[in-house]
Amino acid sequence: MATRVWMTREEYALYMLTAHWLGVTRWAQKEAGYRCQHVDCRGKRCTATAGLDTHHTKQGYRHLWNERPGDVQVLCRQHHIATHLTDPQKHGCAACGHPVFDTVDEAYLWVVESGCMSFEEAKAKAPKYCEVCRQEIADAEWEDVRDEYLDLDYAEYLDDEYGGNAHTEYEPPDESYKLRPDWPMIEALAVVNAAGRCEWYIGGDCAGHGGRRCENAAGAVRPKAVHYAPGVKPHEPPLVEVLCPLHDGAKQLLKKACLRCAEPVFDSLDDAADHLEIYGDDGRGGLDVESAWYDADGLCNYCDHMCSKDD
Repeated sequence: MATRVWMTREEYALYMLTAHWLGVTRWAQKEAGYRCQHVDCRGKRCTATAGLDTHHTKQGYRHLWNERPGDVQVLCRQHHIATHLTDPQKHGCAACGHPVFDTVDEAYLWVVESGCMSFEEAKAKAPKYCEVCRQEIADAEWEDVRDEYLDLDYAEYLDDEYGGNAHTEYEPPDESYKLRPDWPMIEALAVVNAAGRCEWYIGGDCAGHGGRRCENAAGAVRPKAVHYAPGVKPHEPPLVEVLCPLHDGAKQLLKKACLRCAEPVFDSLDDAADHLEIYGDDGRGGLDVESAWYDADGLCNYCDHMCSKDD
């Protein structure tokens, strides 16, 4: 049975330069086919063949100078860093000590997005708290926030949904909810829960029930007005909906008021979306909601019919 070898960080760094370790590295990479051995949650092996590192598994540290098959793993640099970030002894949550990242795949995505190429750089930039502790800290910070967002009239915001308080002049949507310190987390979670797709059901009722779900990719996350009813605390996580750019812009068009009766010009979100798709092209592949707003008729269908009848 091999004797367990304890090393300081400095001694381990020197061990990485020995002829023995270089031999282990050459053998391990040859056995791995000179390819990263990480297998993700879908069972797909990483295809990286450049910048490979040889990583000691947890049991491998018990067999220094006498490594066995299974004691080492060949990983690309990003997966090597990600593996260390999921080790609570190397990068644990500063509050509870649990791993900051739940899985190597989650840590890998962060490493790729951050562009970190060393564990020291990644450890300095990575979140210091796990998701649970980050949420608790965000909630505590939100309790202390005192800005104009807290002065919003939530009952008025409720009336603004689906054409309430309709007006004739275009006004950009109120996005003061983005002042919430926890909004980025809420937004990201909503997109994941919606599978990255718009949640509107075409041909459904005014609440989006029934019909066929829109197949467009998610483009905006908006709080549902019902969350802002009187009596609901503003620091509670809001009820949100995920919309594609087309249906997000169509919701803005629902607020266009008829010049005669002040009711919404469009009868439904689907009608507004059809109008925006035709008249909202900005010429660059995007949507110009303001242009579509002023291209819409000034009268709702009922008033337009009555005026034609009078004529």
